[in-house]
Amino acid sequence: MFEKLLAQNERSRQHTEDHRPHYAQYRHARGFTPARKDLSYALVCDRTEGPYVYDLDGNAYIDLCMGFGSILFGHDYPPLRSAIEEQLRRSWSVGPLSPLAGRLARAITEVAPVERVAFFNSGTEAVMVAVRLAKAVTKKQYFVYFTTAYHGTYDPFLSQERHAETHGALASVPGVTQGMLSESYLLDYGTEESLAFIAAHGHEIAAVVTEPVQSRRCDFHPREYLRRLRGITEQHGIALIFDEVITGFRIGLGGAQDYFDVRA
Repeated sequence: MFEKLLAQNERSRQHTEDHRPHYAQYRHARGFTPARKDLSYALVCDRTEGPYVYDLDGNAYIDLCMGFGSILFGHDYPPLRSAIEEQLRRSWSVGPLSPLAGRLARAITEVAPVERVAFFNSGTEAVMVAVRLAKAVTKKQYFVYFTTAYHGTYDPFLSQERHAETHGALASVPGVTQGMLSESYLLDYGTEESLAFIAAHGHEIAAVVTEPVQSRRCDFHPREYLRRLRGITEQHGIALIFDEVITGFRIGLGGAQDYFDVRA
């Protein structure tokens, strides 16, 4: 079996070997063991079309991930490609402000229940700024996030372990010190216990950050839980932040706020 797989992906495997000395790619190291060293490589794809990606050996794969959710219309969608090509001919500078940003912000406010729009380079940046704003406005120190959630690579979210009594997040990722997690509460999503904890600590919690539908738990749609969570956060002056970097626009143009009829 392994021999067949190696033969099928020979160019991807060779690409990994050729660039391992100078390319620090975490996917090459995940699950690495000396016994499986030859299988520690990622597929390298140089062509895409519709729902398919093609690796260096010409093998076709159905892309279930679709750019982590960002490719809504399939790879190399002709109208989108044409629009990008036209814009590249006009300008692709990252310095001057583009008139497209204002037009896009207006379009988002017309279909989604948001008043104003800001743009960021990544979901990690967006979450980081949202928490900072919540702390600035509420003048409170702590925030809550939930187990099995993903909010990017901002250090205060990089733990799935907690203190049994205080529910404070515990350092469990190399390089993320306990000090970076000192204001993070980690609770279980969708439970009565988490609602009770938030209500009891409302005086010190600035924000509750959640993926309304967790990308790692797509089958769980806690409509009533989110409504009760909104009530508690509203009562205690806590910002309720919906992180829909992965799920936004996929549930609907209005996102989870429209789907669950809950305003973050």
